[in-house]
Amino acid sequence: MEFDKDKPVSDEERRLAEAKKVTVQPIHANITPDDISDSEIAASHINGQPIANPPNDIEQDTPPVRHLDSTDNQADPKTRKQALSLIAVTLVVAGLAIGASLYFVLR
Repeated sequence: MEFDKDKPVSDEERRLAEAKKVTVQPIHANITPDDISDSEIAASHINGQPIANPPNDIEQDTPPVRHLDSTDNQADPKTRKQALSLIAVTLVVAGLAIGASLYFVLR
């Protein structure tokens, strides 16, 4: 088992982990703690000025969808009839293809 490889933890190490009084030292020398405490930083964000928006955050001045005029909304009856005919022919051809493939599979 994987637990057999782990060395047992002493009571002193367990108490140290429970107390959470261990300070982790930074790996690099150029890492330093903040000049002010975390609570002061949080208070300055709460009570201070709002943070500015990033440059790519813009307000949209135009509506995202263009409204169609009443003349744009009406399709040409001839074009509509051709589209419906094309859809009907496509459905018939697809049905025949599916029927033929089922015929040969189930045969």
